[in-house]
Order: sequence, then structure tokens, then C-alpha cells
Amino acid sequence: MTARTTSSQGACFPRTAPRRRPCCSRRSLRHTRSRWASTRIGSRRGSSRIASRCASKSSSTRSFGRGRAAGSEGDAKKLHLIRAFAFAVRFEEIDHTADVAIRAYGRSLDELFANAAEGMFSLIADLSTVKPIGEVEVRLNADDIPTLFLRWLSELLYVHETQRFLFSSFDVHVAGTALVGHARGETIDKSRHELKLAIKAVTRHGLTVDPAKGFAEVIFDI
Repeated sequence: MTARTTSSQGACFPRTAPRRRPCCSRRSLRHTRSRWASTRIGSRRGSSRIASRCASKSSSTRSFGRGRAAGSEGDAKKLHLIRAFAFAVRFEEIDHTADVAIRAYGRSLDELFANAAEGMFSLIADLSTVKPIGEVEVRLNADDIPTLFLRWLSELLYVHETQRFLFSSFDVHVAGTALVGHARGETIDKSRHELKLAIKAVTRHGLTVDPAKGFAEVIFDI
């Protein structure tokens, strides 16, 4: 595509030339091309700024952003994203070298404890095949929240091992360092339940329970 420029004085014609031919100086042509390029660059920058504003408005609905902020702003963004993520995902399996680990999310301690229990039993069996027809009540006390969390999961694992029971639904109420929980499920039926992992114990190593940030991490010995 050939750029065409026109000066304010109109086309320039040589007086003695027999044919009409417009001319322009190299300086004016460079100036016109420079203006055309700056317009293109400016439009790109403008669209980039618009896209940036749109992305910032919709970032609260995304699970994770694409960039990583620095300093206190990055920490605040990470905290916000973790809390937002807790609304959509109850738990997830995380990488560990030898054993298996999960990260549970919750907007409260009650929800955090319940989601962690569901995450643990999802490693043991496919919970979509477990019917909540039986119920077990658990009452516990501890010196602190991490210990209470550890005892809650350990108690459920003990019932699973001794009574051959699978749990798929959990209701938990935490008051201070005391807990009252109800776990629902049924006895293992090998014709319907496909067992996956055999968890030996809930370990204290690497245990993290952070109610302020709405997540907990726990490692299981398999």
C-alpha cells in the first residue's frame, strides 16, 4: 500500500516540465509517515489500556490472575484470590514427594474442617458412589486449632479403618478449640465402592491451618 500525502499548498509542478507530476520533499514525506506511525502506535496503546481496565474489573471473578504483583500489593492480591477460590473449590490434591497431601478451602472453620474431611475421603474412594445413609457423631477438644484439625481427621480415619465405613457428607461446628461433627456415609460395599488409596495416618508434618486466609494443608501417610 502506497502512502499518499498532500501539502497545504497543493501539488508542486515544475514550470518548464511538459507533463504534470506532483512532487514532495523527503522531509514532508518522513513527517507524514511519522505521524501515521504514531497514530497506529497510539491506537494500540489506547486499546491496551482499555483491555487492561477491563481485565482489572473482571479479575475478581477469576480464580488466578496471569501476572504476579510485587510487594504488599502482591500479598494482598494473593490473599484475595485465595479467598475467592474458596467459594468455588472445596479442596484439591497437591504435589508431595513421597506421601499424598491436600489443600482444603473454607470461608469459616466449620467449612474448612468439613471440606478437609471430604478431601481426605475422596482420596480413599469415589464419593459419588457413597450414600449418606449412616451417621457418626464426633466430639473433640484440643489445645489449639491445628491439633483439633488433626484429631478430627484422625478420628474419621479411625472409624473408617475399624468399622469399614466410608463418609461422603460432613457437618461441623467449631467453637473455640472444641468441635462437634456429624459424618454421614455407609459401610464399604466392594460391589459398588472402588477403593483407591489406603491412608495409614494423618501427619503433623507440614500441617498448616490458616482460618484468616481460608485454607489448610495436610499430608497423609500412605
